[in-house]
Amino acid sequence: MSHHEPTLVLFFKRPKLGFGKQRLAASIGPEKAYQIAECLLLCATEDMKTWEGRCVFAVEARDDLDWASALLRREMAGSQFDLIAQSEGNLGERLNHVDHYVRDKGAKHVYFIGSDAPILSPKFYQFIFSQVSDYDITLASSDDGGVTLMGGRKPWPDMIGLPWSTDSLGDELRSLCEEKHLSVKVLDGHYDIDTLTDLKRCIDDLRGDNRPQRKRLCKVFDELNLVGHG
Repeated sequence: MSHHEPTLVLFFKRPKLGFGKQRLAASIGPEKAYQIAECLLLCATEDMKTWEGRCVFAVEARDDLDWASALLRREMAGSQFDLIAQSEGNLGERLNHVDHYVRDKGAKHVYFIGSDAPILSPKFYQFIFSQVSDYDITLASSDDGGVTLMGGRKPWPDMIGLPWSTDSLGDELRSLCEEKHLSVKVLDGHYDIDTLTDLKRCIDDLRGDNRPQRKRLCKVFDELNLVGHG
């Protein structure tokens, strides 16, 4: 596989009971939120498996490398991928570090996703793959003001000072890139899942989606009887 092919990087953390998805857990409880988080990670892994270029998995904690390796050997069987651990620091520092790392390994076009946007479709990824040479930076905006995908053909500027996890992130990220004279394309990235309302919307949108992990997410949602929550 050529290093010049677009590289998709999944930033993720190990789902753990009582950690992560706190806004969702506040509505449905930590055990159910944990099960949903597991499903969301598998949806993102499903996207990685169908990506036509290089795949890099960046797990949050170095202590979780063995767990992640076992998961990916199962879910990515037959596919090539790299697994690395993120660095210390806020999200901006960690993104910069991984961006530098994969570019040092030969990557030219680097795109980042998280595990919270199962609404992203094969058509969306195909469009991203086809547009890699048109702009320095591509951002897929989320309804909450964040982004569901970020990437480009040039290294990212220093992102340590950006307001991560706020509704102004998308605008601030775009402004930062433009200040550094990078051309920016903003696409509709739909939404990610932070709350029960987001989850219910996603399930409605994914009904009829034939991708196996999307079907599994809908099945788990139904088994957990989450329709009546909230």
